Order: sequence, then C-alpha cells, then structure tokens
Amino acid sequence: GVINVLTKDARYTRGGLVELSGGTQERGAATVRFGGRLAEGAHYRVYAKHFDRCETESVDGDGLGDDWHVSRVGARAEWARSDVDLLTLQGELYQGELGEPLKIITSLTEPFVETFVDAVDLGGGHLLGRWKRRLGAAGELGLQVYYDRSNRQGRAIEGLTQTLDAELQHRFSAGARHAVVWGAGGR
Repeated sequence: GVINVLTKDARYTRGGLVELSGGTQERGAATVRFGGRLAEGAHYRVYAKHFDRCETESVDGDGLGDDWHVSRVGARAEWARSDVDLLTLQGELYQGELGEPLKIITSLTEPFVETFVDAVDLGGGHLLGRWKRRLGAAGELGLQVYYDRSNRQGRAIEGLTQTLDAELQHRFSAGARHAVVWGAGGR
C-alpha cells in the first residue's frame, strides 16, 4: 500500500490556535500553534502538543498498564522565492513514556508465562528539507532530504534508530492525460 501524508503550507496556518480536550480514554490533550509571515513569500508556524492517555481495561475491569503520554514541539518554514522555487524546512522533537504490557516465558511448568508492564521512555525527532523548482513545459524538479532519530529505552526493549533519506524527482506531462515521474533515492 501507499501512504501519502499531506500537510498544510505554513501560509495557510497564520495566527494562533489553542485546542484543549479530555475524556475517559484520553485524559487530556493540548495543542498550541502560531504562524505568521517572515517576509514576502516566506511563512512559518511553530507548535507544541501534549497528550495523556489512560490505560485500557480488560473485560474484568483490570488495568492493562498501557497508558502513555507524549509531548512534542516543532516548526515549519516555507519560502517561495518566486513562482519558480519553493523551499521548505520542518522539524520536530518529542519525548514521552508509555507502558508496554509484555508476556514472557518464565518457566517450563505452570504458570508458564508472566506478565509485566515495561515503562518505556521515548524520545526523538526529525528534520526535513525540500526544494521544488517549476521548469515550465519541462515539468517540476524536486529534491528532499529527511533525517529521523528515534530512541526507545525500556527493560525489555531498547533501541536507537536513525534514518537518512534523500530523493530527487522529475515530473513532466506526457500528452494531455498522462504524467511521468522518475527519479532516484537512497535510504
């Protein structure tokens, strides 16, 4: 399958936004965002988000220990230098904790399995840079570089994942009803 995530340009999120919510499953969530204009053709937005979700319950009403909370901050800036070039830079940092119920085999006799809740610390972030250039009748050329760092620290699972991804694409029309996209990428 293909997943295509589209985000709003910063020029469409000018001004302030505050969202607060809460309930039985999501105990609390908050978002604060502000965007504005830096210069002619240049816009930005900055944001902070936090959520706190309670643990799910079994049919017996017992808590499963899978509650979690995460806080994140981020920013996005775009600069349309002309009708030809568009530069985008965005990034985010996050930190949180989640409860992860695990079952492990502890014995060859009953009870075979023991359940415990691992408190996992999460942290990481990403940075993306993108340049797009319109080539008139020759289409559009784009270059994107993305870096992601994700760290999980728990008793049962520890890991640091780092991803660097670069992609170059050229898109052009092939007749009135077709478009061709070709390029190269590396991860």
